[in-house]
Amino acid sequence: MNKLLTLAAACTLALGFTACEDVPSPYGLPTEKQQPNRNDVKDVLLEETFASSFGSFKNYTTSGDGAWKIDFKTAKASGYDNAAKKTTAGTYYLVSSEVDLTGVENAYVTLDYILRYNKGDENQQLLIADHFDPAHPDQGWTVLNQKWTEGSDWKTFANEKIAVPAAFLGKKVYIAFRYNTDDKSGSTWEIKNLKVLRGVVTPSTPEQPVTPGNGIFIDESFAASLGAFTSQTTSGEGAWKIDFKSAKASGYDNASKKTTAGTYYLVSPEVDLTAAKTEGAHVALEYILRYNKADANQQLLITDAYNPAQPEAGWTVLNQQWTEGKDWKTYTAANYDIPEAFVGKKVRIAFRYNSDDKSGSTWQIKNVKLALGHLDRPVQPTPTPTPDPKPAPAPTGDNLLSNAGFENWDGAAPAVWKSSIGNATLSQSTTAHGGQYAVKVTGDAKVNKRLSYAELNLKAGTYTFTYYVYGAEANAHLKTGYAIMTDHKVADFTNDYIYSGSTTVTQGAWSLVTYTFKLDRPKTICLLVMNQKGGGAFLVDDAQLTTTNGGLQ
Repeated sequence: MNKLLTLAAACTLALGFTACEDVPSPYGLPTEKQQPNRNDVKDVLLEETFASSFGSFKNYTTSGDGAWKIDFKTAKASGYDNAAKKTTAGTYYLVSSEVDLTGVENAYVTLDYILRYNKGDENQQLLIADHFDPAHPDQGWTVLNQKWTEGSDWKTFANEKIAVPAAFLGKKVYIAFRYNTDDKSGSTWEIKNLKVLRGVVTPSTPEQPVTPGNGIFIDESFAASLGAFTSQTTSGEGAWKIDFKSAKASGYDNASKKTTAGTYYLVSPEVDLTAAKTEGAHVALEYILRYNKADANQQLLITDAYNPAQPEAGWTVLNQQWTEGKDWKTYTAANYDIPEAFVGKKVRIAFRYNSDDKSGSTWQIKNVKLALGHLDRPVQPTPTPTPDPKPAPAPTGDNLLSNAGFENWDGAAPAVWKSSIGNATLSQSTTAHGGQYAVKVTGDAKVNKRLSYAELNLKAGTYTFTYYVYGAEANAHLKTGYAIMTDHKVADFTNDYIYSGSTTVTQGAWSLVTYTFKLDRPKTICLLVMNQKGGGAFLVDDAQLTTTNGGLQ
């Protein structure tokens, strides 16, 4: 009997020790450091396969017709109806439920997709927001990605991984897929196996900086899409959008007669300015700005340290003073040199717009170019020319120019030596090569200055432009050339300014400058003498334009 009791006690003790070993925290030993249970850390923050339903996602159609639907075990968006052979315009969002990123230090979105017949990158966007209003499903979003690989068939899915910006980590967020099409032709976008995961992702194919083709790094008309630019909303609501064949920013909604506060950036792709070390580079654009409330609300920016997670940081202002427009048809042309501090580096430019909730401006931009070479400060549109109150004498002999000796003056400028692109400060000088007067062309430390003859309508042919120049100050340099004019302005800043190489002007002495050029067809031009930035003043006198096979039209 005693043996049986002893055996039972031993079994009880053995089971007791085993149970103690299996007791989970907090019943461990007091001196033992408690470790978190790895299973309590949730790596998958959101997951939808879209194999048979939208799950926690919901469709919102904000304009036109159409909607996201489940097809071929994917979430599919397409404006094209294969049965009817018809495309229907529409914009629709597929919006997630709330995703809790509280306590999450790093996260990324991964998905599989097929995209075909892409008509514009901004038509297929992955978005994120830290607040979502179902009554305004198109507002408040930040673009995570709109660069997708074009598919070659309907079977092969591409995979994409996109990091969640730091600005959204630690918050409760929403993600969405935005699809847009017009009524002419649109893409088809199929998405499956979407996940939001905890962790860090390294892009498999880093963005390559843009290199110049024919001297042009960026050439975006914004006629139908934002092209390679992306809109980033950093506060409030709103975004850059395509309207009236331009990139448009406005806090004002004409339909609701309401202004919504917001700050948004239109950011270019990265551009490698290594090729600009010797020639420099410039930005040219056309714009309409109306109802400006403050210059700082509309800025052209540049940076060599862009961070998508903080799109508002690190910018340098290139310009924020714009001409107020008088109507919605007349665009103002502008161009700005890239500062030397950015030449030779990889940079981005951006247009920053800001509005409060009381009143804001409307800013429309088109024909943006970033190209090699230096150009001058804004070129303003020319009003309808008015007759010269003091007409200069008509050209004489073989010389196609009137007032070639600068003897006739209209106020502070020599008669007929003025045009929409002449921006130099001119004055009358009695140090003349011939006759009584010459014209003094004053330089500028930061900007090229141009003496321009009035518009000439010339036939095809070869022409020789000559004049005498005198260095009134030290360190004067000039270029000779012409500009091709369209409707009294330069239409193409990159190709329509034609110049010779640089000439050093001898101080205190007259010297002859000769420039020969050929027109392959009839053109309207303005002859130019450029005082290069940083140079001293010089005098010009006794100009001639001659030809053996051309002439005035």
